[in-house]
Amino acid sequence: MFHYLHEVTGRKVSWDKVELHCVSSSSKKELEVFGHRPLLQLHGVNYDQQDRPLILIDEYVDSQILNFCQIRQRIINY
Repeated sequence: MFHYLHEVTGRKVSWDKVELHCVSSSSKKELEVFGHRPLLQLHGVNYDQQDRPLILIDEYVDSQILNFCQIRQRIINY
């Protein structure tokens, strides 16, 4: 997907911001495939190298099978 967007728009995804929200599977009809349980919604926006929004993404994760791990790059000028 990222390669296709680059070919079409000439823009490259550089970074993203993701917000985590707890939601119920009964909050939207398309989430009913999960049964009735809590889900974790990952609402993300991907930005290009000029900090312009390029992609909006909503992902839903079954909270019963979630294992959270994060690796974050830091650029710090000391």
